[in-house]
Amino acid sequence: PPTPPPQRSMPRLGFATAGTHLLPTSKPTPPMHALRFDNAFVRDLPGDPDTAPGVRQVHGALYSRVDPTPVAAPRLLAHS
Repeated sequence: PPTPPPQRSMPRLGFATAGTHLLPTSKPTPPMHALRFDNAFVRDLPGDPDTAPGVRQVHGALYSRVDPTPVAAPRLLAHS
């Protein structure tokens, strides 16, 4: 496989919201392990109670939980 390009060290900038726009700030963003994840989407919105796989109409739910399809040889296709 091809050798990936060397990693460059980039400063990490935080972002502040102004309405619906993100504005860069001078405060650095904390590392991922220090962030608190709040899964408000799953906690606050109605989900499909049927977790069985299959195609069906879902009424009164805003999301359905699914298990990903296993891949024999996963590889990174894109990164940003």
